[in-house]
Amino acid sequence: MLIIMIHILQKLLKPLALNMREGAKALLSAAYEAGVANEKKDWATAEKKWRIIINEFGNETPVDIWVRASMALRRQGRYARAEETISRAIKLYPNHVGVMNEFAEIAQVRQDWPEAIKRWHKILGKWDKKQLATTYVRLPFAYMRIGKYDKARRLMDEGVKLHPNNISVLEAYAQLAVESQDWPEALKRWRNIIDAHTESAPASAWVGLVRSLKNSSELDKADQTAILGIERFPNDPWLRMEFAEIANDRQDWPVALKRWQSANYDLGGQTSTPLWIKLHIRMNVSVLNRITNIKEYKNQIKRYRINQSPKRIAIYTSLTKDYDLLKLPEVIDEGFDYIVYTDASVDGMGVFEIRKLNQP
Repeated sequence: MLIIMIHILQKLLKPLALNMREGAKALLSAAYEAGVANEKKDWATAEKKWRIIINEFGNETPVDIWVRASMALRRQGRYARAEETISRAIKLYPNHVGVMNEFAEIAQVRQDWPEAIKRWHKILGKWDKKQLATTYVRLPFAYMRIGKYDKARRLMDEGVKLHPNNISVLEAYAQLAVESQDWPEALKRWRNIIDAHTESAPASAWVGLVRSLKNSSELDKADQTAILGIERFPNDPWLRMEFAEIANDRQDWPVALKRWQSANYDLGGQTSTPLWIKLHIRMNVSVLNRITNIKEYKNQIKRYRINQSPKRIAIYTSLTKDYDLLKLPEVIDEGFDYIVYTDASVDGMGVFEIRKLNQP
């Protein structure tokens, strides 16, 4: 797609190339850099580079560049600017389905469900439904968010008939059963995806199947399925978390600790792993380290309570309005004071000194 856009730009740049060769090269460079930034999901850089081209060509800007500029803005959460950009594109390319898809997607990610539904339906009414797999994924989801499951089901049934081999449509179909907590149907649909698309089934389908097995209280099958999924996708964070959570659910703490530690080792240094997942993994490692070594941890607490030597370092935390539970430190150091400021009734467990929020 990037190569095609560069060829289009080269045609547009021919008049410029005679007298503004350096300017023409700069625009082609901007297109290339924008495409690279898109691939890296560096949305701020991508939008900046696409904007250079839009500012130069104005209404003659190729349609895909308008769409990509809007997408880069949307990915940054700059929805108003994205809407403004794609609205300009709609005036220039009112019959381009990609432009209208982006227009509907902006309402979708804003969670403006009535507006999203309106925009997706406009697409359904204007183009060949056999070419609209994305609409059959996104529109039912919007209906589910406002509790209209019957409409979502009817649309998904129609979508599956029209797109029986589209994995995104099939995943949405399975997710509809998950949302309805119809676990037998969810299991059937996730298995159909994996069985029919053995080589191309995404990691998310394996995650969906594992979760549905867990919710059906089939932990052994969930465990076996997670192992098979991890063999195909060893660095998928969702699969690795589900695999570890199965051991948590069984309260098999040594196995759970081993799985969380393995996930932390494999995923902790990967930039593609979301930060919140890394923190969730580390939290489980921390808690399970204490659970599996509970005798030593209790001895740490006992020694701390007995030790009356002066402390030179204080560790502060705070809790308000029962928002969270007070958690003991992973390591209890006899040289530290542990102080919590709170407006709630909290047990310091012999470790924390409790102070009221207005107390100095």
